[in-house]
Amino acid sequence: MIGRPMYAGSDASPPVLWPFPAAQEITEVLEWRTDVLTSRAGEQRIALRPRPREIITLRHRLDALGMARAAELARAGFADEWQVPLWHMALQPGSDLAQGATEILIDTGVSDFRSGGLAAIAVDGGAAAPVAIASVQSDRLTLAEQLALQLPSPTVAARRITVAPIRAAVSTSAIEISRRRQGDGTVTASFMLRDAPDLATPVLPTYLGRPVQTDPSVVRRPLSASLRRAVEYVDNGFGPVVVEPMRDVFERGEATTLKAQGPTARWTLRRWLWSIRSRQASFWLPTWGNELQVRAAMTSGSAMMRVAPVSTSGIQRTPVAADDIQDCPLAGRRGEIIAHYRWVEYVDDAGRHVRA
Repeated sequence: MIGRPMYAGSDASPPVLWPFPAAQEITEVLEWRTDVLTSRAGEQRIALRPRPREIITLRHRLDALGMARAAELARAGFADEWQVPLWHMALQPGSDLAQGATEILIDTGVSDFRSGGLAAIAVDGGAAAPVAIASVQSDRLTLAEQLALQLPSPTVAARRITVAPIRAAVSTSAIEISRRRQGDGTVTASFMLRDAPDLATPVLPTYLGRPVQTDPSVVRRPLSASLRRAVEYVDNGFGPVVVEPMRDVFERGEATTLKAQGPTARWTLRRWLWSIRSRQASFWLPTWGNELQVRAAMTSGSAMMRVAPVSTSGIQRTPVAADDIQDCPLAGRRGEIIAHYRWVEYVDDAGRHVRA
Protein backbone atom coordinates (compact mmCIF):
# COMPACT_ATOMS: atom_id res chain seq x y z
CA MET A 1 0.00 0.00 0.00
CA ILE A 2 1.36 3.42 -0.97
CA GLY A 3 1.07 6.01 1.76
CA ARG A 4 3.00 8.77 3.37
CA PRO A 5 5.88 7.88 5.69
CA MET A 6 5.56 8.55 9.40
CA TYR A 7 8.23 10.47 11.31
CA ALA A 8 9.08 9.76 14.92
CA GLY A 9 8.46 12.52 17.40
CA SER A 10 5.94 14.36 15.23
CA ASP A 11 2.25 13.93 14.62
CA ALA A 12 2.46 15.72 11.28
CA SER A 13 4.22 14.53 8.16
CA PRO A 14 6.12 16.81 5.77
CA PRO A 15 4.41 17.75 2.50
CA VAL A 16 4.20 14.91 0.01
CA LEU A 17 5.87 15.26 -3.39
CA TRP A 18 3.63 15.05 -6.47
CA PRO A 19 6.29 13.25 -8.53
CA PHE A 20 4.65 12.56 -11.87
CA PRO A 21 6.18 14.00 -15.05
CA ALA A 22 4.06 16.44 -17.04
CA ALA A 23 4.08 14.97 -20.51
CA GLN A 24 1.05 16.92 -21.67
CA GLU A 25 -0.25 20.49 -21.62
CA ILE A 26 0.32 22.63 -18.51
CA THR A 27 -2.09 25.47 -17.79
CA GLU A 28 -1.24 28.28 -15.37
CA VAL A 29 -3.68 30.95 -14.22
CA LEU A 30 -2.62 34.11 -12.36
CA GLU A 31 -5.44 35.61 -10.29
CA TRP A 32 -5.47 39.13 -8.91
CA ARG A 33 -8.26 40.97 -7.11
CA THR A 34 -8.81 44.60 -8.06
CA ASP A 35 -11.68 46.88 -7.10
CA VAL A 36 -12.60 49.24 -9.94
CA LEU A 37 -14.55 52.27 -8.69
CA THR A 38 -16.13 53.91 -11.69
CA SER A 39 -17.57 57.39 -12.17
CA ARG A 40 -19.03 59.10 -15.19
CA ALA A 41 -15.71 60.61 -16.27
CA GLY A 42 -13.12 58.17 -14.93
CA GLU A 43 -12.31 55.39 -12.51
CA GLN A 44 -10.10 54.46 -9.58
CA ARG A 45 -8.41 51.08 -9.26
CA ILE A 46 -7.54 49.56 -5.88
CA ALA A 47 -5.41 46.40 -5.75
CA LEU A 48 -6.52 44.00 -3.01
CA ARG A 49 -3.67 41.51 -3.53
CA PRO A 50 -0.04 42.61 -3.75
CA ARG A 51 0.80 39.34 -5.54
CA PRO A 52 -1.32 37.02 -7.66
CA ARG A 53 -2.52 33.57 -6.79
CA GLU A 54 -0.91 30.97 -9.03
CA ILE A 55 -3.05 28.00 -10.04
CA ILE A 56 -1.51 25.33 -12.24
CA THR A 57 -3.18 22.35 -13.86
CA LEU A 58 -0.96 19.36 -14.66
CA ARG A 59 -1.83 16.49 -16.96
CA HIS A 60 0.13 13.25 -16.73
CA ARG A 61 -0.05 10.25 -19.02
CA LEU A 62 0.58 7.22 -16.83
CA ASP A 63 0.50 3.45 -16.94
CA ALA A 64 -1.58 1.27 -14.64
CA LEU A 65 0.92 1.44 -11.76
CA GLY A 66 1.24 5.21 -12.10
CA MET A 67 -2.53 5.71 -12.02
CA ALA A 68 -2.78 3.49 -8.93
CA ARG A 69 -0.04 5.49 -7.22
CA ALA A 70 -1.75 8.80 -8.08
CA ALA A 71 -5.05 7.52 -6.67
CA GLU A 72 -3.42 6.43 -3.43
CA LEU A 73 -1.52 9.69 -3.01
CA ALA A 74 -4.75 11.65 -3.56
CA ARG A 75 -6.63 9.50 -1.04
CA ALA A 76 -3.94 9.82 1.63
CA GLY A 77 -3.17 13.52 1.37
CA PHE A 78 -5.79 15.38 -0.65
CA ALA A 79 -6.47 18.00 2.04
CA ASP A 80 -2.81 18.41 3.02
CA GLU A 81 0.01 20.45 1.56
CA TRP A 82 1.93 19.16 -1.46
CA GLN A 83 5.34 19.72 -2.97
CA VAL A 84 4.71 20.31 -6.69
CA PRO A 85 7.44 20.49 -9.37
CA LEU A 86 6.95 23.47 -11.69
CA TRP A 87 7.55 21.69 -14.99
CA HIS A 88 6.69 24.80 -16.99
CA MET A 89 9.82 26.41 -15.48
CA ALA A 90 12.06 23.38 -15.99
CA LEU A 91 15.56 23.79 -17.45
CA GLN A 92 18.37 21.55 -18.65
CA PRO A 93 21.70 21.75 -16.78
CA GLY A 94 24.74 23.16 -18.49
CA SER A 95 26.87 20.06 -17.87
CA ASP A 96 26.52 16.35 -17.11
CA LEU A 97 25.59 15.30 -13.58
CA ALA A 98 27.43 12.66 -11.56
CA GLN A 99 26.65 10.90 -8.32
CA GLY A 100 28.44 12.69 -5.48
CA ALA A 101 28.13 16.14 -7.08
CA THR A 102 26.99 19.05 -4.92
CA GLU A 103 26.42 21.63 -7.67
CA ILE A 104 24.20 21.87 -10.74
CA LEU A 105 25.33 24.34 -13.40
CA ILE A 106 22.14 26.06 -14.61
CA ASP A 107 20.84 29.53 -15.43
CA THR A 108 18.87 30.31 -12.28
CA GLY A 109 17.81 33.78 -13.44
CA VAL A 110 14.97 32.45 -15.62
CA SER A 111 13.24 30.18 -13.13
CA ASP A 112 11.98 30.21 -9.53
CA PHE A 113 14.75 28.39 -7.68
CA ARG A 114 15.04 29.45 -4.02
CA SER A 115 17.70 29.06 -1.34
CA GLY A 116 16.54 26.60 1.28
CA GLY A 117 13.93 25.19 -1.11
CA LEU A 118 13.76 22.10 -3.25
CA ALA A 119 14.42 21.23 -6.86
CA ALA A 120 13.17 18.27 -8.87
CA ILE A 121 15.47 16.18 -11.04
CA ALA A 122 13.93 14.01 -13.76
CA VAL A 123 15.90 11.72 -16.06
CA ASP A 124 14.54 10.83 -19.51
CA GLY A 125 11.17 12.36 -18.67
CA GLY A 126 10.64 10.11 -15.68
CA ALA A 127 9.34 10.78 -12.18
CA ALA A 128 10.79 13.64 -10.16
CA ALA A 129 13.37 13.10 -7.44
CA PRO A 130 13.73 15.98 -4.94
CA VAL A 131 17.01 17.57 -3.89
CA ALA A 132 17.51 20.24 -1.24
CA ILE A 133 19.00 23.58 -2.34
CA ALA A 134 21.54 25.16 0.01
CA SER A 135 22.13 28.34 -2.02
CA VAL A 136 21.36 29.82 -5.43
CA GLN A 137 23.94 31.63 -7.57
CA SER A 138 23.32 33.17 -10.96
CA ASP A 139 24.85 30.21 -12.81
CA ARG A 140 24.45 27.27 -10.44
CA LEU A 141 22.58 25.57 -7.64
CA THR A 142 24.53 24.48 -4.58
CA LEU A 143 22.93 21.42 -3.03
CA ALA A 144 22.60 20.63 0.66
CA GLU A 145 23.66 17.01 0.06
CA GLN A 146 25.48 15.08 -2.61
CA LEU A 147 23.55 13.57 -5.49
CA ALA A 148 23.07 9.85 -5.15
CA LEU A 149 19.82 7.97 -5.75
CA GLN A 150 18.43 10.84 -7.83
CA LEU A 151 20.57 9.57 -10.73
CA PRO A 152 20.17 6.06 -12.20
CA SER A 153 23.88 5.72 -13.07
CA PRO A 154 27.20 7.23 -11.92
CA THR A 155 27.08 9.83 -14.70
CA VAL A 156 24.09 11.11 -16.69
CA ALA A 157 24.31 13.32 -19.76
CA ALA A 158 22.86 16.82 -19.43
CA ARG A 159 20.52 16.35 -22.41
CA ARG A 160 18.72 13.57 -20.51
CA ILE A 161 18.13 15.66 -17.37
CA THR A 162 15.42 18.15 -16.48
CA VAL A 163 15.67 20.35 -13.38
CA ALA A 164 12.59 22.17 -12.11
CA PRO A 165 11.85 24.23 -8.98
CA ILE A 166 9.49 22.77 -6.38
CA ARG A 167 6.89 24.89 -4.57
CA ALA A 168 4.47 24.19 -1.76
CA ALA A 169 0.84 23.98 -2.93
CA VAL A 170 -2.66 22.86 -2.01
CA SER A 171 -5.08 20.98 -4.20
CA THR A 172 -7.92 23.06 -5.67
CA SER A 173 -10.10 20.42 -7.34
CA ALA A 174 -10.63 16.71 -7.61
CA ILE A 175 -7.86 14.51 -8.98
CA GLU A 176 -9.30 13.13 -12.21
CA ILE A 177 -8.26 9.89 -13.92
CA SER A 178 -9.30 9.15 -17.49
CA ARG A 179 -8.41 5.65 -18.75
CA ARG A 180 -8.03 4.93 -22.43
CA ARG A 181 -7.43 1.32 -21.57
CA GLN A 182 -6.26 -0.65 -18.55
CA GLY A 183 -2.59 0.34 -18.79
CA ASP A 184 -2.89 3.82 -20.34
CA GLY A 185 -4.61 6.85 -18.84
CA THR A 186 -4.39 10.55 -18.06
CA VAL A 187 -4.31 12.02 -14.56
CA THR A 188 -5.31 15.68 -14.16
CA ALA A 189 -4.50 17.63 -10.98
CA SER A 190 -4.84 21.34 -10.12
CA PHE A 191 -2.83 23.06 -7.40
CA MET A 192 -2.71 26.56 -5.95
CA LEU A 193 0.90 27.49 -5.18
CA ARG A 194 1.92 29.14 -1.94
CA ASP A 195 4.48 31.94 -1.42
CA ALA A 196 4.22 33.77 -4.73
CA PRO A 197 7.54 35.36 -5.73
CA ASP A 198 8.24 39.08 -5.75
CA LEU A 199 9.54 39.51 -9.30
CA ALA A 200 11.52 42.53 -10.44
CA THR A 201 9.93 44.85 -12.99
CA PRO A 202 11.38 44.33 -16.48
CA VAL A 203 13.11 47.21 -18.23
CA LEU A 204 10.77 48.46 -20.98
CA PRO A 205 10.68 51.67 -23.01
CA THR A 206 8.38 54.29 -21.53
CA TYR A 207 6.11 56.96 -22.97
CA LEU A 208 4.39 59.66 -20.90
CA GLY A 209 5.43 57.82 -17.75
CA ARG A 210 3.96 54.46 -18.75
CA PRO A 211 5.79 51.34 -19.94
CA VAL A 212 5.36 50.29 -23.54
CA GLN A 213 4.86 46.60 -24.31
CA THR A 214 6.56 46.14 -27.68
CA ASP A 215 6.51 42.35 -28.01
CA PRO A 216 4.59 41.38 -31.15
CA SER A 217 1.42 39.40 -30.85
CA VAL A 218 1.53 35.93 -32.30
CA VAL A 219 -1.85 35.13 -33.81
CA ARG A 220 -2.71 31.63 -32.61
CA ARG A 221 -6.44 32.20 -33.00
CA PRO A 222 -8.64 34.98 -34.42
CA LEU A 223 -8.26 38.32 -32.63
CA SER A 224 -11.53 39.31 -31.00
CA ALA A 225 -12.66 42.82 -30.09
CA SER A 226 -15.66 44.37 -28.36
CA LEU A 227 -16.79 48.01 -28.58
CA ARG A 228 -19.22 49.30 -26.02
CA ARG A 229 -20.35 52.20 -23.86
CA ALA A 230 -22.32 52.05 -20.63
CA VAL A 231 -25.84 53.22 -21.37
CA GLU A 232 -29.31 52.98 -19.86
CA TYR A 233 -32.40 52.31 -21.97
CA VAL A 234 -35.36 54.34 -20.70
CA ASP A 235 -38.58 52.67 -21.76
CA ASN A 236 -41.98 53.45 -20.26
CA GLY A 237 -43.62 50.78 -22.37
CA PHE A 238 -45.74 53.19 -24.43
CA GLY A 239 -43.51 55.68 -26.26
CA PRO A 240 -40.09 55.58 -27.93
CA VAL A 241 -37.06 54.09 -26.16
CA VAL A 242 -34.52 56.70 -25.01
CA VAL A 243 -30.83 55.83 -24.69
CA GLU A 244 -29.05 57.65 -21.86
CA PRO A 245 -25.22 57.38 -21.60
CA MET A 246 -24.14 56.38 -18.09
CA ARG A 247 -20.45 57.17 -18.56
CA ASP A 248 -18.33 59.38 -20.79
CA VAL A 249 -15.94 56.48 -21.43
CA PHE A 250 -16.10 54.48 -24.63
CA GLU A 251 -14.50 51.08 -24.07
CA ARG A 252 -12.76 48.90 -26.60
CA GLY A 253 -11.63 45.46 -25.52
CA GLU A 254 -9.30 43.16 -27.46
CA ALA A 255 -8.10 39.63 -26.74
CA THR A 256 -4.63 38.80 -28.04
CA THR A 257 -2.14 35.98 -27.63
CA LEU A 258 1.53 36.54 -26.80
CA LYS A 259 3.89 33.63 -27.32
CA ALA A 260 7.25 33.62 -25.56
CA GLN A 261 9.89 31.40 -27.17
CA GLY A 262 12.49 30.04 -24.79
CA PRO A 263 12.97 30.31 -21.02
CA THR A 264 14.39 33.85 -21.10
CA ALA A 265 11.45 35.25 -23.07
CA ARG A 266 8.95 33.37 -20.87
CA TRP A 267 10.52 34.76 -17.71
CA THR A 268 10.52 38.31 -19.10
CA LEU A 269 6.84 38.01 -19.98
CA ARG A 270 6.08 36.66 -16.50
CA ARG A 271 7.88 39.60 -14.90
CA TRP A 272 5.83 42.00 -17.05
CA LEU A 273 2.56 40.38 -15.93
CA TRP A 274 3.68 40.76 -12.32
CA SER A 275 4.58 44.42 -12.85
CA ILE A 276 1.21 45.53 -14.25
CA ARG A 277 -0.65 43.95 -11.30
CA SER A 278 -3.79 43.32 -13.30
CA ARG A 279 -6.08 46.35 -13.49
CA GLN A 280 -4.03 48.33 -11.00
CA ALA A 281 -1.29 49.54 -13.39
CA SER A 282 -1.58 51.04 -16.87
CA PHE A 283 0.66 50.55 -19.89
CA TRP A 284 0.88 51.23 -23.61
CA LEU A 285 0.14 48.46 -26.08
CA PRO A 286 -0.08 48.42 -29.89
CA THR A 287 -3.54 47.89 -31.34
CA TRP A 288 -2.34 45.56 -34.13
CA GLY A 289 -4.82 47.35 -36.38
CA ASN A 290 -4.77 49.89 -39.20
CA GLU A 291 -6.35 52.78 -37.30
CA LEU A 292 -3.50 55.18 -38.17
CA GLN A 293 -2.02 56.16 -41.52
CA VAL A 294 1.34 57.79 -42.27
CA ARG A 295 0.98 61.37 -43.50
CA ALA A 296 4.55 61.92 -44.76
CA ALA A 297 7.23 59.72 -46.30
CA MET A 298 9.97 58.38 -43.99
CA THR A 299 13.59 57.43 -44.51
CA SER A 300 16.05 55.41 -42.44
CA GLY A 301 17.27 58.61 -40.76
CA SER A 302 13.86 59.98 -39.85
CA ALA A 303 13.41 60.96 -36.20
CA MET A 304 9.68 61.64 -36.35
CA MET A 305 6.65 59.94 -37.86
CA ARG A 306 3.59 61.98 -38.82
CA VAL A 307 0.39 59.97 -38.57
CA ALA A 308 -3.33 60.68 -38.58
CA PRO A 309 -6.42 58.61 -37.81
CA VAL A 310 -8.03 56.80 -40.72
CA SER A 311 -10.44 59.30 -42.23
CA THR A 312 -13.99 58.17 -41.59
CA SER A 313 -16.97 60.47 -41.44
CA GLY A 314 -18.30 60.91 -37.92
CA ILE A 315 -15.31 59.31 -36.13
CA GLN A 316 -13.38 61.73 -33.95
CA ARG A 317 -11.14 59.42 -31.94
CA THR A 318 -8.80 56.50 -32.59
CA PRO A 319 -7.63 54.10 -29.86
CA VAL A 320 -3.87 53.75 -29.57
CA ALA A 321 -3.08 52.47 -26.09
CA ALA A 322 -4.17 50.03 -23.43
CA ASP A 323 -4.76 51.43 -19.98
CA ASP A 324 -5.28 48.31 -17.95
CA ILE A 325 -5.55 44.56 -18.00
CA GLN A 326 -8.50 42.59 -16.75
CA ASP A 327 -8.33 40.43 -13.67
CA CYS A 328 -8.83 36.92 -15.03
CA PRO A 329 -7.86 34.87 -16.79
CA LEU A 330 -4.18 35.35 -17.41
CA ALA A 331 -3.27 31.87 -18.48
CA GLY A 332 -0.04 30.44 -19.78
CA ARG A 333 0.50 27.16 -21.58
CA ARG A 334 4.22 26.45 -21.86
CA GLY A 335 5.11 30.03 -22.68
CA GLU A 336 1.83 31.14 -24.24
CA ILE A 337 0.07 34.02 -22.52
CA ILE A 338 -3.57 34.79 -23.19
CA ALA A 339 -4.65 38.22 -21.96
CA HIS A 340 -7.67 40.50 -22.18
CA TYR A 341 -7.17 44.26 -22.43
CA ARG A 342 -9.39 47.31 -22.13
CA TRP A 343 -8.58 50.40 -24.18
CA VAL A 344 -9.41 53.86 -22.81
CA GLU A 345 -6.76 56.21 -24.28
CA TYR A 346 -7.36 58.12 -27.53
CA VAL A 347 -5.73 60.60 -29.90
CA ASP A 348 -8.02 63.19 -31.45
CA ASP A 349 -7.72 64.72 -34.92
CA ALA A 350 -5.47 67.48 -33.59
CA GLY A 351 -2.97 64.91 -32.31
CA ARG A 352 -3.77 65.43 -28.61
CA HIS A 353 -3.89 62.54 -26.16
CA VAL A 354 -7.39 62.33 -24.72
CA ARG A 355 -8.58 60.06 -21.93
CA ALA A 356 -12.13 58.95 -22.56
